[in-house]
Amino acid sequence: MELYIGGYAQGKLGYVMSQHNSVKVFDNIEAFMNADASLDGGRILNGLHLIIKRLLDGGCSAEDVERKIMQLAEDAPDAIIICNEIGCGIVPLDKAERLYRELTGRILVKLASKAEKVVRITCGIPQRIK
Repeated sequence: MELYIGGYAQGKLGYVMSQHNSVKVFDNIEAFMNADASLDGGRILNGLHLIIKRLLDGGCSAEDVERKIMQLAEDAPDAIIICNEIGCGIVPLDKAERLYRELTGRILVKLASKAEKVVRITCGIPQRIK
């Protein structure tokens, strides 16, 4: 698995697409898991932070969301996952928003520990951190 992180509009998807020809891009888990891997050997799951938010807003518990994402990582070892870093900045007053940010951070820590490659993208410039 490869994990790409960075702030909003920092060029993550563009960079990943430049590195992986003919890879399919998905923004939901179900379509990602039901798709065949391309000839390049992978699929891109773009916007993991938004997927986590949708699952929480849809009534999934934090534990269920974490379990589902970690199962995805196990079932799709060739996955290419892109996620915004959302933990920097002011801590939200809203409890649900704090849970969302904390859960996203915990999931990223677990994914990074399993990933063979972790890259932070800033201003379109990649920095490999694992």
